[in-house]
Amino acid sequence: MGLGFLSSSVKALTVNGVEANVENAINKSYPLSRGLNLYTAGEPTGEVKKFIDFCMSAEGQAIVQEVGFVPVN
Repeated sequence: MGLGFLSSSVKALTVNGVEANVENAINKSYPLSRGLNLYTAGEPTGEVKKFIDFCMSAEGQAIVQEVGFVPVN
């Protein structure tokens, strides 16, 4: 489950004493984190490329962080 889905009633597991949080996901000390993959049939073009470019932009990554998920850049 993504960190952005955690709430006062949904808690993450602590694994080997390491808490689930953005910092530990980024530094890879939390063992149950993974990156998000976006797959396309070939090189993305058109609206799909625009969407991926937005997701990876500073503006898109700010939204990712704002809603509690782990930014990639």
